[in-house]
Amino acid sequence: MSLSQAQTVLQSSFGSVHTIVPGSIVLIDGRPALWARYDQINLGRTNAHVTPNRPWQNGDAQTYIPGLEGFADNGTVYVNKQSPLPTVTAHEMLHNNTAADFRGKVGETINEGSTEYLALKALNAAGIPTTGGAVAYPTQVGIVRKLIDVVGESTLISAYFGGADSLIESYNTLQGWLGFALLKPAAEALNTAVTDILLTPPTTEQKVAIINSFLDGWVSDEDLDHIQMVVNSAGSGEKTAIASAIQPRIKELWSIGQRTRLRVILGTV
Repeated sequence: MSLSQAQTVLQSSFGSVHTIVPGSIVLIDGRPALWARYDQINLGRTNAHVTPNRPWQNGDAQTYIPGLEGFADNGTVYVNKQSPLPTVTAHEMLHNNTAADFRGKVGETINEGSTEYLALKALNAAGIPTTGGAVAYPTQVGIVRKLIDVVGESTLISAYFGGADSLIESYNTLQGWLGFALLKPAAEALNTAVTDILLTPPTTEQKVAIINSFLDGWVSDEDLDHIQMVVNSAGSGEKTAIASAIQPRIKELWSIGQRTRLRVILGTV
């Protein structure tokens, strides 16, 4: 896939949220040459793959990233031109467009899983085949799919391009205020036995109870923000059930503005 084609595909899927910047592309002839380029660019930077961390050195890419098919650095996409991955160019271009804080705050597993999930989503939407070749980050993508089941796809996309805090806050609203502090290390360890538990979505009844907890007592605009997060996590049928359960409480809000906003959140306007 060319750089311009990848930009077009990604812009079509995500342009309403973020304008895709293509950067530049360097085609590398084979994985050994890609490892060497990765080492060259990262020499002296921190190698977070080892404990304790140490400066990156020659040979680390082959040792710690044996399946490397591409990477992005300072706006340039480096791609193995022999790569069997259908998503490789789109995936690396997405890295050039990720919110600056996303990788650090959510961790490498959710970062890579989100990037590959979004690349697959964009290619599938464009009718470009994504099966029959190699598969990138299957465990990471699986974790992200379960995360989406909790917070909703729109929340993930917004956070990926706009900043990680909204994703973390949405997760904590739905799963408990210390939830992401538990999820991140489990995801980093690829401990799916734990992440499967932490990524069990709340039921519709539980979501209604969460919303009711924000409507009890004095209601702030921040409370309405959290209610929006809960509603964003719901599927269309679930949203209807939530709206039906919460609508009688709209009249309890003290201001016309808040009542109107809650109607908009619930889709009852």
